[in-house]
Amino acid sequence: MNKVTIEKFKKLTKQTLLALKNPYQSVNHVFEYVIDQIDDNNVNDVHYVGIKDVEQIPHSVAEKLTKHHFYLHTLDRSSLGGRAIDIHLMNPITGRPMTGSSSGTAINVFCGINDLGIGTDGGGSVLSPSMSLNLFGLISPLIEKENMCKYTRTSTDGITFYPSIGLISRDFELVKKAFGILLNHEFKDNFDCNILASQKVNMDVSKDRFPESDASRNEMIAFLKERISMYDVIIDKEGPIDLYGFGDTVFGHFDEGTKKIQANAQKYLSKVANMVNATAIVIPTKELSCAYILMCESKIEKIEKMLSLASTLVEKQDTLCESYFADCSKYIKKGYL
Repeated sequence: MNKVTIEKFKKLTKQTLLALKNPYQSVNHVFEYVIDQIDDNNVNDVHYVGIKDVEQIPHSVAEKLTKHHFYLHTLDRSSLGGRAIDIHLMNPITGRPMTGSSSGTAINVFCGINDLGIGTDGGGSVLSPSMSLNLFGLISPLIEKENMCKYTRTSTDGITFYPSIGLISRDFELVKKAFGILLNHEFKDNFDCNILASQKVNMDVSKDRFPESDASRNEMIAFLKERISMYDVIIDKEGPIDLYGFGDTVFGHFDEGTKKIQANAQKYLSKVANMVNATAIVIPTKELSCAYILMCESKIEKIEKMLSLASTLVEKQDTLCESYFADCSKYIKKGYL
């Protein structure tokens, strides 16, 4: 066994130790014997996966990923009732309530327990937690569509929808690879895009006035439905998510004061992307809890264009956050010797 292989085994072992320690109370269950599925012939291709502990995600997701050495490592905690804010979990950076509802899944990727997270998104429940921790997040109704249609529900503001499965990672290429596995499709680069952007996006493309964060979901849905078929990709910049506000409909519905605080959470199209059956991806910027959000019709040719454009927006991750929060030694001390 060579040195690289040994170091990888050490890393995987530390990830499980960290999951068992559960420093943010974001893990519901750890599959500590996952290491038994790995040998020195495939170890360098191995990635650990956390799945949101909800019934909507079928076992077939984990089965498809396992064939490509993405191994189920944890079942992750999520916000009560799919709430957009998780008052039981803390954002590791800000110390504020964690963005929901795939809250634990995002935290477990952020702190290094898992390389990939699988969540569900009805009204921003993958995209928004990803943004809040400067992670990559992707949703698509094409993933296990037949199964997800069974879970049609009505949102707190009266909109009928069914959730999409979404992916979360620190690594853009890992999201793209896992998405390709789940769709059984190899994505090719295609930069020939017809793009619509908001004024917040510094691109020389078609621009429009996008809805503000205090606009109703119905207004945002109408805006997207009118335009999404006209363009290959729609792009906006969102955030900082849940830093200066409390982006939750339950909280915001009481009065004008709570509505204003909800709007200050700076959630825009991320909370309706799934409701128009879009495929969407968030690409973090260097600003805290901010990201570009790109969305398109859920057609393979448009998705390829969107992912190609997204790749040009990827920036180097914040090294301080990575070294501080994703270093197992910060959580697992050797103690006094």
